[in-house]
Amino acid sequence: MATRVSFAYIRPNLLAKEMFWNDYKDYANGNSGPWIMMGDFNDIVDDSEQWGSSAVNMSCCTRFVNNFNDCGLLYMGTMGVRYSWFRQEGGRTKLCRKLDRVLWNLDTRAN
Repeated sequence: MATRVSFAYIRPNLLAKEMFWNDYKDYANGNSGPWIMMGDFNDIVDDSEQWGSSAVNMSCCTRFVNNFNDCGLLYMGTMGVRYSWFRQEGGRTKLCRKLDRVLWNLDTRAN
C-alpha cells in the first residue's frame, strides 16, 4: 500500500487551527494505511519546545497534541536542530520555537 504524504501549513490563529484539524480528522476517518504529515503547525507540544519566554499556553499545547492524536498521528521527537522558528530584534534572538515537524501513523512503521 502506498504511503500518503500531506504537507501542512496552519496559520497561527485559533479558527484556522480548528478548521484545519476538523478537516484532517474527517480525512483520517475516511482513509486507512500509511500516512505522513509534515510542515509548519504553528504549535508546540510542551514548554521544552520554546526558548526565550516562560509564557507557554499549556491548553494550546494540549489541544495540539489531542488534535494530531485524534487523527491517529504520532510525534516521536526530532534529532538535530532543536528550534525551527526564531524571532529576532536588533540582531538578537528573542524567542525560539519548534513549529515544524513530521507526524505519522502506526501503519507507516509497517512499511
